[in-house]
Amino acid sequence: MSAKPPVLLHLGCGLGRLEGWVNCDKYPTEFADAVFDLEERWPFEDGQVREIYASHVLEHVGHEHFFREAWRVLEPNGGICVRVPYGGHRLAWSDPTHVKAWWAESFCYLQPDYGRVVGNPQEFGWPAPFGVAKISLRLAAKWARLMRNRWTRRLLLPWFENIENSVEELWAWLYAIKDQASRDEFTSTRSSNAVPVLYTMYTHHYEGRATLREGEMPALTTLRGSETVGRYGFDAIPN
Repeated sequence: MSAKPPVLLHLGCGLGRLEGWVNCDKYPTEFADAVFDLEERWPFEDGQVREIYASHVLEHVGHEHFFREAWRVLEPNGGICVRVPYGGHRLAWSDPTHVKAWWAESFCYLQPDYGRVVGNPQEFGWPAPFGVAKISLRLAAKWARLMRNRWTRRLLLPWFENIENSVEELWAWLYAIKDQASRDEFTSTRSSNAVPVLYTMYTHHYEGRATLREGEMPALTTLRGSETVGRYGFDAIPN
């Protein structure tokens, strides 16, 4: 008996499709394979999904229900990639339908043991833990010329978190932690109140091209290697 192919969910597909994925949206169109409301129970069985992709969806919905349902339908260590406007950019709030802005540190609360580390009882017992594999902060195209110079890149990158509207978009890659062994591995090797971050830019912007070539998919060029952000809370207070 042949194994079932992995289920890949493209949430909030809108007017675009990903081939090989189950394209989902709240509104019925020719592009959607499944139509449902992300703020209600998703029509998939527990542990049925290998991977989830959601571009500019999370900022429109209640995040706790979203991540509970994502965790439920994902298989152990199944991955989710979400893209949102960065909280330090005006795009995060320019759309009146956005309900929350997101920074890299916003994803810390999903990680195991976060409540204890920050000393916040309301975070105890979060039932849908994720590990944050990495977060990419994508710079706006206007910085491309300066980023191509190694010295100005080294000088400016440490300050971009303080420059409004410089980071345009946040990409987050997470994985579902669904067993005690995975949870123990995470808490023994990672800080729950911190996440790894990369600074990136669209490759075509970095190369000085305003648009993609025909058939080219968007790709990211890393401008600076991973650094850890967060580390606030009890673990950050010296003895």
